[in-house]
Amino acid sequence: MNQNVIKHFQDMRDRGCLAHAYLFVGPKGSGKIETALAVASMLNCQSEDPGESGFCGQCPSCLKIGKGNHPDVMMVERGDEASVKIDQIRELIGRVQLRAFEARCKVFILKDAETLTTEAANALLKTLEEPTKESLLILTSAVKERVLPTIRSRCQAVIFSALPREALMAMMIRDGLPREEASCLAQFSEGCRGRAYELREKGFLKKKNSIIDQFTRGEIAEADLKFLSSDGDEGKEALSILMSWCRDILLLKAGAGDERVVHADRLKDLQQQASHYTDEQLKGILQTIVKTRKMIDENLNVKIPLMLLKEQLWAN
Repeated sequence: MNQNVIKHFQDMRDRGCLAHAYLFVGPKGSGKIETALAVASMLNCQSEDPGESGFCGQCPSCLKIGKGNHPDVMMVERGDEASVKIDQIRELIGRVQLRAFEARCKVFILKDAETLTTEAANALLKTLEEPTKESLLILTSAVKERVLPTIRSRCQAVIFSALPREALMAMMIRDGLPREEASCLAQFSEGCRGRAYELREKGFLKKKNSIIDQFTRGEIAEADLKFLSSDGDEGKEALSILMSWCRDILLLKAGAGDERVVHADRLKDLQQQASHYTDEQLKGILQTIVKTRKMIDENLNVKIPLMLLKEQLWAN
C-alpha cells in the first residue's frame, strides 16, 4: 500500500478536487490494487477518527471493502482469461449508473487495463467521458504505454515508483526478515514489496541457490540446460542470478564491505570464490551472460551459450 498516494487522495478529497478516473501505473507487486482498495476505504470510512491512514479498517464499510463484499465497490479483472471482455465492462457500466446502496463514493477498480479488448475499451469510453456523480474509477496497468491512448487520455495517471533496494531491504528487515533474505529479495523483486514477498512464498531463495550450485559446480543436467534454453523467462531469471553472483565476487575482490553483496546468505562461498577468479575471467563470464540474454530476447537457441557459461564458471 502506497501511503503517499492515499495522502494525495485525502488532500484532493478535502479540497473537492477529486477527478473521476485515475490510472495507477507501476510494476507488478508495487501495491496498486492494495492502494486502490485503501482509497475506497478512505473515501467511505465511517469512523470519526480514521487516523493518519485515512481509514480505520474496523467500521462496517472498511470491513466490507477489505472482505470484497461491499455493494458499492467493484473489482473487474480478467482472471484466467487473456483479456478483460466487453461483458465485464457492460456490467461495470450498469453498476456505475445505479444509485449507491450505502457508500458516499462508489469505487470501481479495473485491473490490467492494458488487457481490455478494443470492443471493451470503446464501451468504457462514454463512462470515462461522462461520469456519474459520486463515482470513482481506478484503472491499473504495469505499463502505461500499453493502455489504449483513448483510455489514457481520459484518466489522470498516478505513478507507483519502485523502491530503492536499500529502502525495501530495510522495510523487510523491520518486518522481521533476516538480513540475508531481505538482501536477496530486495534485489530480485525490482523494488516491489509485494513481489518480494511473493518470491519468498514461492521459495525463490532455494531456487537461486540451486542455480548457482548447478553452474559453479558443473552439476547442471542436460535436461535443465534444455529447459532454461526453451523457456525465456526461466532463462533470463537464471542469468540474472548468475550476473548478480559474479557482481558480488567482483565487489569483494575490490574490497567492498559485506553489506553491499546481494547473496548475503552465501557470503562464505563468495569470499572463497573471490580468490578463484581473476577480474578478467569474471568480466568474460559477464560478457557471456549479456550475450546470452540478448540471444533470448531475439528468440535464439541459447543451449550452447549456457553450456559455455557453465564451463566458464566451473573451470575455476
